Amino acid sequence: MIYDETFPVYAAHIRKITAGIAVIAAAAAAVCFGLSYGAGVVLGALFQIAFLSFLRAKYIKWSEAGRKPEDIGHRLVFYTGARLFFEIGACVLVTLAAGLAVFGFLAGLLSLTAATIVDKVVSVIKE
Repeated sequence: MIYDETFPVYAAHIRKITAGIAVIAAAAAAVCFGLSYGAGVVLGALFQIAFLSFLRAKYIKWSEAGRKPEDIGHRLVFYTGARLFFEIGACVLVTLAAGLAVFGFLAGLLSLTAATIVDKVVSVIKE
């Protein structure tokens, strides 16, 4: 089992930051706009955490199978590009099926972006 653990470690780290941001954002949304918005934030963030977990598992599986790093990179980029369509579908389903606030769900989806920015700012400050 020889493979680069950079991405799996990074994905695990970003999942934790995303969860922390989601908790804070969900609490704020629930207080300011109602429980529907708070629940939407939680579901949006859970989508991002689940997607990162999926990418991490695929990376580890492909690395252990001995695939070339370039092939793994191409596949990860494909899945990441396709994520937009999954996000749109999930947003529509959550809004129609659960009746949750779409803006709350979209805010939850943005928790991954916020986590990435927070991670970069913290790494710059540490240097």
